[in-house]
Amino acid sequence: MPKHSKQPDLFAEPTADVAETSVVSLKIVGGKLSPEQTRFNKLVARVETLTHAIDATRALGDAHRPAFVNTIPPLELRCSELMREMILFLDQRLQQKPQKGFTEKDRQLARELVCSLAISFAQAGDRAMQAVFDAHSEQSLDDMDREDAAEVQAMFDQVLKGDSPKLDPAATAEEIFRAGAERMREFEEARIDKRSARKSKREKSAHELNGGQSQDDPETVLRTLYRQLASKLHPDRERDPQARDRKNALMAQANAAYERRDLMTLLKLQLAVEQLDSESIAGMAKEKMAALTHLLKEQVQALERELDQARCQLAQEFGVSPFDAVDGLSLARSLKDQRADLQAEVSQMEYDMHRVTNNDSELKRWLKEQRKLTKQARETAGMFGML
Repeated sequence: MPKHSKQPDLFAEPTADVAETSVVSLKIVGGKLSPEQTRFNKLVARVETLTHAIDATRALGDAHRPAFVNTIPPLELRCSELMREMILFLDQRLQQKPQKGFTEKDRQLARELVCSLAISFAQAGDRAMQAVFDAHSEQSLDDMDREDAAEVQAMFDQVLKGDSPKLDPAATAEEIFRAGAERMREFEEARIDKRSARKSKREKSAHELNGGQSQDDPETVLRTLYRQLASKLHPDRERDPQARDRKNALMAQANAAYERRDLMTLLKLQLAVEQLDSESIAGMAKEKMAALTHLLKEQVQALERELDQARCQLAQEFGVSPFDAVDGLSLARSLKDQRADLQAEVSQMEYDMHRVTNNDSELKRWLKEQRKLTKQARETAGMFGML
């Protein structure tokens, strides 16, 4: 029997992702808009702008990542290989009997240099490098780790007034720090929850004095939108397997949107199933419009945080200066600069290896150069520490 309903097929191909409904359909149009309606339109546009900016930031990373991965890691690996070569050469050189002209001062500098180069490998779990480090260091890496762990534990014991988590005695400083930070987060959340409970109790009392909970508060409006969608999209009574799968997909979108308080997606889903239209939004009471505006403000704030985080992560991944905007130009420039720096470092390290392995006099000169560079680095670090 032919269908006479004018309602379109809500589950037609090509996609069930109706969250991409045009923002234009959500905006209130026609006639003179009230201040509440104007604010609603501005927030709708802001949500859409932020969503596109987040997508563009992620797409930017995806577009530049292949060139970065193909260029930087191989150069970093070469630097690492050359550094290991230098460590092993110096270790072997120090195991030889003292030779004329190679003073104890030179040997001490070589030991310090071996330790400074090997410690990063050792801390990353390289057992061979840990053995080299321990052979030339006044304190073994395990002893240093235990000392660091004790210091971190003492810090949290003081901050948390003896209520810090008690871990296995073999726990690392990093494990203790994570557990302590988690305990502090739990305390802060408990404090916030306690304050929120007091606030909710006061608000509940105010509602009771006014005859009960308002149907136009943000939480009720959000919950009502979700329940209306859940009722319309519930797949259990759907006999057609394809239609049931699409309803499941749409319901998953609604569940996810409700969980993250994504009002825009819930509204777009409602538009798609014709439970709502721009005229009905425009005709909402002032109180309900205020609730929608409140929810949109929350969503704008969440999206602004998400965009900042996405840009920070991209800048960190590609080594973009915090003073530069994260865009195609800054990513390409950062890649070019890092490649040039690493290529220069590889060339210098290859030259150094050639020098020290072929001539004892050059080894002594190189060690003196390293002593001078180390001193300069410490002086520079001290100057910045005073600023």
